[in-house]
Amino acid sequence: MRPLAPDHASSATRVIALTIAAGGGVLVLLSALADQIGIGDGEGFGWKQLIGVIVGLVVLLLGLAWGFPHGPSGGPDDLPEPSD
Repeated sequence: MRPLAPDHASSATRVIALTIAAGGGVLVLLSALADQIGIGDGEGFGWKQLIGVIVGLVVLLLGLAWGFPHGPSGGPDDLPEPSD
């Protein structure tokens, strides 16, 4: 079996990371809108919703940080050279 090329490995990692980030975003939305969509207690914003939003945000941010470790540009090497 031939190993994956670095480009394929990084794009596969990015897809996994973005999938994790999307899952975190879904958790945030489900938690925040639980009462409105009928899966909450309906008694205001409860502690379970708060925990869901916090955990979802952490998962979302970790997924984005893993998928884009140097920001969307790809890294510090992509920065333009300063002009004199």
